[in-house]
Amino acid sequence: MKPIIGVTCNHFKSANGPEFDSVGFTRQEWTTAADDYTLAIERAGGIPLLMPFYEDPEHIKKFASLLDGLLLTGGDDIGPWTYGEDLIKESGPINLVRDTQELALMDYVFNNTDMPVLGICRGMQMINVHFGGTLEQDNRRLGFWHSTSPNANLRELAHTIYFDEASRIAEIYGTNKLLTNSYHHQNVKDLAPGLICTGRTKDKEKGLPYDMIEVIEKPGDRFIVGVQWHPEFLPQIDEQQEVYRAFVRACK
Repeated sequence: MKPIIGVTCNHFKSANGPEFDSVGFTRQEWTTAADDYTLAIERAGGIPLLMPFYEDPEHIKKFASLLDGLLLTGGDDIGPWTYGEDLIKESGPINLVRDTQELALMDYVFNNTDMPVLGICRGMQMINVHFGGTLEQDNRRLGFWHSTSPNANLRELAHTIYFDEASRIAEIYGTNKLLTNSYHHQNVKDLAPGLICTGRTKDKEKGLPYDMIEVIEKPGDRFIVGVQWHPEFLPQIDEQQEVYRAFVRACK
């Protein structure tokens, strides 16, 4: 049977997304997810199931009980309150509703199930925050530029990531490096206890403060992996989809 994969969603009001005014009313609240994620799961052999935003926290547990795996997707910046910091002016839009639900969801999934979890971009950062790590709210102030122009083609390739030997991510891709896209201005700063970095850039060679963490894993048999780039934006590059295939295989 095909595994059922929970997919986290964005939450916002239509006042912040005028393209929805034609299908609803101003100031309505919306739950949305990019097709890129659901199609990547489906093409990898899973059945995606979008997660709405619940008022009753008990419904989070019920939703999780239906799943064989969880995909934490990209989206808005993560509120710095989740890792004990104050908001800075360079931080982008944050959403208390999404942050609160995803933290509760991860608490339940990580503590009460053994289901595989894959985090993409923001999703990787959420895994780090859940386990006690911190984020850099805006790496551009340190001289980085890890997000392309908002008008750029989503299929662009931007930089190379170098994988640690004998890591899960190196086994998945069958190589020690991968050319990827890049769409983030926040990143993992302090890695959470119990997580390891198994993929990074070589930004220090360019005179930048550190090599950007691009892959995190939790050691052990359970599949818990976060990647900072967006392989689902690159469906035309078959190699990029290996992480989705490995994730769905782990969910079976």
